[in-house]
Amino acid sequence: DWLLFLQSHSLLEWELTKQEKMHVFERINVASNGQLTLEELDSALESAGAKCFVSEKWVRETFSAVSGQIQVAGLDLRTLVPSPAVSHREFAEFMRSFMPLLKTSQLDRLWKFVCLSA
Repeated sequence: DWLLFLQSHSLLEWELTKQEKMHVFERINVASNGQLTLEELDSALESAGAKCFVSEKWVRETFSAVSGQIQVAGLDLRTLVPSPAVSHREFAEFMRSFMPLLKTSQLDRLWKFVCLSA
């Protein structure tokens, strides 16, 4: 049973409603037969993993581009960010000073990456 599967994997810390869990199931259950096959689950996990890899690649490329701009400009990162602790707002302002077209959602992804890497 799909709901029991999700409940037994609470270590994933999903906070989904029953309706949201059923929506996830419906998206994974390509055959729409009410039963999840190993192939469907494998395909869903592989797709999610690929999206994470693409996201991490984008994060690395974005930080690399900012780093490159700092180096080309001959700037010292210690003067740009003098404090060892940076708030989310300060981080967003810093990143936008080099990449003004970054959207709030993109800045949030970058911030989460920084927080997870710390």
